Amino acid sequence: MIEFIVFSLSFLLLIAYKTLGKNLSRPSILYIGGFLICSIVAYNWKKEWGLEKMEDGTVFMIVGGALLFYLVELYDYNKNSMSFQRKQVIEFAPIKIRPIKLFLFWCFQLLSFYMMAKFSMEYAETEDLSNALAEMDHDKKFYNTVVKLPSYVSNSYGLCRNAGYIWCILLPYYQFKSSQYNKQKILIALNLITCLGGVLLTGGRMGLLNYFISYFCFFYICYQFKIRWKGGLLPPKIMAVILSLGIIFGAFFKQIGYAVGREENKNTMSMVFSIYCGAQIKNLDEYIRRPFKQHNTSDLFAQYTISKVYNEIAQRQGSDQSRHFSAELPFNTYGGYLLGNVYTTYYNYHVDFGYWGILCAGAMSLILSILYRKMLKSQFWRTGRLDLWIITYSWILSTAFLCFFANLFWGDIAIISVVKSLIMWWFMIFYLQGWRMSTRNNDIVPHNQDDTSVENVNPNEV
Repeated sequence: MIEFIVFSLSFLLLIAYKTLGKNLSRPSILYIGGFLICSIVAYNWKKEWGLEKMEDGTVFMIVGGALLFYLVELYDYNKNSMSFQRKQVIEFAPIKIRPIKLFLFWCFQLLSFYMMAKFSMEYAETEDLSNALAEMDHDKKFYNTVVKLPSYVSNSYGLCRNAGYIWCILLPYYQFKSSQYNKQKILIALNLITCLGGVLLTGGRMGLLNYFISYFCFFYICYQFKIRWKGGLLPPKIMAVILSLGIIFGAFFKQIGYAVGREENKNTMSMVFSIYCGAQIKNLDEYIRRPFKQHNTSDLFAQYTISKVYNEIAQRQGSDQSRHFSAELPFNTYGGYLLGNVYTTYYNYHVDFGYWGILCAGAMSLILSILYRKMLKSQFWRTGRLDLWIITYSWILSTAFLCFFANLFWGDIAIISVVKSLIMWWFMIFYLQGWRMSTRNNDIVPHNQDDTSVENVNPNEV
């Protein structure tokens, strides 16, 4: 059955690529691609994990959810094919961000990450940072203990983490600009690299993946704007570099975990990687075969799918049970192999709605399709001026790819944290570029950055 999943997702990915303008940055490509990679890894372990036979419900959730996600985006894609009007626009030099601002923020990042590391070690009463991160992560997972940092530490660290999604937009954008922007390129890259290190202070590796996916997606979009949205792959040399970086990241995945205190010494590198990318399918299949009872049920709508919303409300009301509404995530093993405690995004959907839960994938597709259109029509592509649409998409696009891992799209919805992120992004726009009258979004069209006057491309190619 795992072979059927691999074949179905491969075929669906090819159809999505052909019918969505040969555009690798489309939400459907990211969503289906993530599940395809996960299913290929699971296929390589099918004997050890007993995946020769799988529940029909597992196949239905994975393949059916991917198909629905694609169909919803295809409908939105065709319905809005005239959302861009053909017109000529004049190429403007992008707004220059003053290098001193980028340098000062880099210094602020170093200070923020230092304070975060310092308070983490004080919390764990150790001078070993990796042990401190491991203890904080353990307390959060098994005792629902949320470490309360001083507000100036948590807010400055949160600002730096949120700024990371801006660097993922700006760096590829400036990479396609002339040498007169070399200072901006170097300082933005320095800020992004520093942010990659700082995000590990949460004790996990998910933040790294979020930034990598966002950066490479926007690199592809910037390249497509440069070639007037002809679609297709990146040049072979660039694809080779990206593939090499992916292999390097996979090879050092275990070492990164060791650096943040993860106890993975007993497992081989390939086994560690397969637990984080592949075992989710087996875990979902085991759950559907033998559903286990949730101990924190209620009558709330979509309790486990949007549990962060309910947990946040509970915290504001002074409840001691900070994760009372979250789904149970027991660790799973099979044949002596550790499989972790994540079950793909479909686990939460199934617990809440049964097999009707695949409709959550359709709703996710609709939201991402709207955000994608807003992002493409952003004034940023013409003037270099950031706005909340493009930054929001930079933040959320990785959750589409990582749905094979867990409920990261709906699970990231928390009213207070989202509002805080929007305020921080607004502040960063003001800090980097100041307040100026923005060009209306519907006057912004994709264009060839090498021309002084160009005509908008066919939206069906975008």
